[in-house]
This record gives sequence, structure tokens and C-alpha cells, in this order.
Amino acid sequence: AITYYLAKVFGVKPLIRAMPLVCNVMFTIATFIFAKTLFNNRWLVALATVLTPASINTTMAIFAGLYANWTAYTLGFLSFSLILRSEKKIYLLPLGILLFFATAGTHPYQWAVMMVVLTLYTMMQLGNIIKKKRANKLFIACLVTILTTSAFTAFILLNFKDVRRVLYSYGRRLPVSFYRRLGNFNYFNEQWWESMFLFTYNYGIGAFINLPAHVLSTLGFLRYKFKYDKLLIAWLMAISALTFIIPYNRYMYALPFHLYLALGVYFVFTLFMKFDHGIALIVVLSLTLVQLNYAIRYVLWTSRTLF
Repeated sequence: AITYYLAKVFGVKPLIRAMPLVCNVMFTIATFIFAKTLFNNRWLVALATVLTPASINTTMAIFAGLYANWTAYTLGFLSFSLILRSEKKIYLLPLGILLFFATAGTHPYQWAVMMVVLTLYTMMQLGNIIKKKRANKLFIACLVTILTTSAFTAFILLNFKDVRRVLYSYGRRLPVSFYRRLGNFNYFNEQWWESMFLFTYNYGIGAFINLPAHVLSTLGFLRYKFKYDKLLIAWLMAISALTFIIPYNRYMYALPFHLYLALGVYFVFTLFMKFDHGIALIVVLSLTLVQLNYAIRYVLWTSRTLF
């Protein structure tokens, strides 16, 4: 709706040209704030911020015009930042919840994924709570956010028939898609992997075919630990679960690849730091330029192919 009114005021062409830049700047700023909260490490914050404009999430959004998804990412990151910070500053929680509502209004699917992520993350905290026999402030903040958002969602569904109709339609289609996929081929066999690779390559004309990014992301995710690491674990779990349900690969866009990539680059940086600081910086710069190269090549190739 916002894009529609902006197009009426400024025109369609100027808006289309400006939206990628505006969304990318907002996404980068939101990533900086979220990474600062998430990692509490200046190198990781810097890497996550620098890698954002060249990330898979950015190039994919430019290609597909996923402005709503992009904006929802921004709002979701800001919301999560405030929710996590409310552990020490509880007055930030209401604003975090409001931004979470705004995420739902911007893109319900992106919000739904984040809702699942937050729920999983909250459940992961139960172990410490049972062990200490006391709920911490972060758990309470997450739980309040989930309950408030659930109540808000229930209110919308009860009072708006069109929203309820769309949800009912998706509720019927997803189980059917799941059973259809389950019946057509067994999971993790050769046919399943071939289909996954085909879907992955075709979605966004190969946007996700970035082997260095995937290798680095995996390394960083497995090796580096931080205070809120369970949040990224929950995010990966949520997206992995969608692999078995959604019949197409758009769900992969809901994973913040650049955060995992930053962890991987930082892991490589710490390895080379043991030998020489200068070499470590050169390696980090090289890895960053590789990602920039992937981003530029993808944008140029898709532009040439499509237009």
C-alpha cells in the first residue's frame, strides 16, 4: 500500500529506480544495529555491515523486486535488536513489539518465519530456566512478544474475512504440497538432491549458487559461539523445516545469509591472526571482494539476460 501511494506521488519509474537504493541502505543500517546487539564484537559487526550490500539477500531482492521482503527484514532486525536489548532495558520491549507488528503488516510470510524463529529461540531457553529454576528477563521478553503478537494475529483473523480466507487457502495448500512431495520421492535420495539443486539453481536465476559464501557460512556457524548464537540456530532450523513443506525454494530468502557469512569470514580472520595481522586483513579483504564480485556479476548477468 505504501509503495502504491508513493508511486502515485512520485511516479512509477522514479520509485522503481529509488527503491533498491533505499531498501539496501535501510537493510544495511538495520544489519549494523542487529549485528551490534547479536555479536557484541566490532569485527563481526563491521563484517556483517560491509557484506550486506553484496549479500545474496540483497542481490536476490534487486533481481526479484522483493521490496516488501527487504523492508520486512529491516523491521524484523530492528525488532529483534530491541527485544534482545530489553533484557537490560525493559522499556525497549514495547517498541520492539510494535516493530514486530509492522513487520507483519509489511510482509506476513517474512514475519511468520521470524515468529517461528523467535518461538524456537524462546523454547531453547527453557533448558537454562529449568536448570536455574528461574525465568530470566530475556525469556520473559520473548514470551511476551510471542503472546502479544499471537493475540494481535487472532484479532486480525477474527475481524477481517479476506485475511482469514487467504490464511485458510494457504493452510489447505501447504499440507497438500507436503504430502505430494513426500509421495513423489523419498527424502535425501538421489532424486531428492537433484530436485533440490535444480530448484535452488532456477530460483532467482542462480542467486543462491555462491559456493564460497556457503562454505564460509557453514564454517562460521559451526565454529564461532556468542551470547545469542541460539537465535541463528533457531533461524536455520526454521528454514530447514520449510525445505520439507514448501514446494519451491523462495523460503531460502528468509535466511539472513550475510550474518552467517560474517561469522565465516571472521573465523578465517582469527585463523590468520595467529600468524600475522597484516595477512589476516588481506585475506578478509580478498574474501569480501570475492563476494562483491559475485554480487556484481549476478546483477550484470541478470540485467543482460532479462533486459
